[in-house]
Amino acid sequence: MVLDINMKNRILQYYHSFINETPPTIRAFLRNALIVFAVWKIVYLVFLYEHRILDKPLTNHIGISTAWFLNHCTPLDGFSATAIEKQSIFEGQMQFSKVSQVRHHGKDILLIADPCNGLELIILFIGFILCFPSTIYKKIVFILSGVAIIDLANIVRCGGLVFLKRFYDYDLFQFAHHYVFKITLYGIIFMLWMLFTKNIKIKNVVI
Repeated sequence: MVLDINMKNRILQYYHSFINETPPTIRAFLRNALIVFAVWKIVYLVFLYEHRILDKPLTNHIGISTAWFLNHCTPLDGFSATAIEKQSIFEGQMQFSKVSQVRHHGKDILLIADPCNGLELIILFIGFILCFPSTIYKKIVFILSGVAIIDLANIVRCGGLVFLKRFYDYDLFQFAHHYVFKITLYGIIFMLWMLFTKNIKIKNVVI
């Protein structure tokens, strides 16, 4: 009981210390980021998720663009992408999910599902830009250019996964899928954030 009270006191002490030492602009950014994240999740889960209003066109776009990239920007050819309904069994129940199937000369190579279409990364990037203090012009420029860069990076990522799965070892494909390409995408987003915050002043401190 005494330990619980001491722990609560320490947490409250750290909280008040954080509030007092954090600049008001940073506190406003964190508050706005939390609000944007909560609003996005509510809107997405309530209005957008079930009917795939954003996921469907984006997932199909990534699949088609991946096939185009491999056919036109590499020495390879014969790639195509089709929207299909995938069947799977989870906990003894049949489940259906709509995905984009990338094929090579008719052979199934890669399934691009909604969680892989980059939507969450794009929203994460846009949310940061909207919440951080800057001019409207700079925000618009970075949002448009950043979304295009993230989308292009995701297409190249999927193209790389197709190449690895088609021509190389499956374990290498898995490693690249779960680690290398994810780290690369997050690294690109982080660099875009760093460029956006360059020369922004918070309480006379240049970021």
